[in-house]
Amino acid sequence: MKRLLLISAFAVLVGCASAEADHSDNGKCLDEIKHWNGLTDAQKSETDAIAKRDEGSTHWAQGDKADCEADYKQAIILATD
Repeated sequence: MKRLLLISAFAVLVGCASAEADHSDNGKCLDEIKHWNGLTDAQKSETDAIAKRDEGSTHWAQGDKADCEADYKQAIILATD
């Protein structure tokens, strides 16, 4: 239940962020989140990409920005290949 609440809170944060693709690397995972939000719906529906994105969201909620960034980068690669 706690994980669901953390992911929900993260989803609200992401929803409030700009959906523009920002390809600069800020080291805080925000650029990858924006890039993810800029993908097409078809790309964002890839099962493996969603699972990796969820891992990244969990890392974000736990304050592990480097792990969040790595997971989101992998999710983007999975969604766009």
